[in-house]
Amino acid sequence: MSNETTITIRGFAGGQPTVFTNSVDSESGEVTTHRTAVLRVGVTPRYYVKSQGEFRDGPTSWYAVRTYGSLAANVASCVGKGTPVLVRGRLSVREYQDKQGISRSENVIIADSLGIDLSTGTAAFTKVSNVPLPRVPGEPTIYQGPVDDDVERQFATGVDDELTAMDHEPGEESDDPAGVLDAVMA
Repeated sequence: MSNETTITIRGFAGGQPTVFTNSVDSESGEVTTHRTAVLRVGVTPRYYVKSQGEFRDGPTSWYAVRTYGSLAANVASCVGKGTPVLVRGRLSVREYQDKQGISRSENVIIADSLGIDLSTGTAAFTKVSNVPLPRVPGEPTIYQGPVDDDVERQFATGVDDELTAMDHEPGEESDDPAGVLDAVMA
């Protein structure tokens, strides 16, 4: 969309993400809206004071970071108070009235990506989508054996009785009389 501000920030999580679901079907109990996670992120700039030979912290800016769907679920399970994060998303300002009736505003980032900042530590990535995709008829079969010069055999699909693999095993007689490919690929 036009006239939107996209921003990337680097900071620390101010606390545990707040996770909620907007609506649930009262009859089936099925979630009809995606999960939402809201996280406060503080960004504190540092600057060097040459005359004193030291770094100093500037004022901290706070952002409310909103995530949705699978990103929200991943943020909820991976991010905690003090976690260094990188956030990219669309910046907006939310205006509201506090409990005393005073008008206030906050910077909100609708995040399209959020990651852990590895410049201060390590992390281990775990892919959460483990659902195997169904095989499509005519999809090429990946053959894990030696490669030969028969292009049709290399790209056989297994449809209509086509060859699905090379017709010899490593060590058997083949078009590779020197046995180089069989020895390398075995």
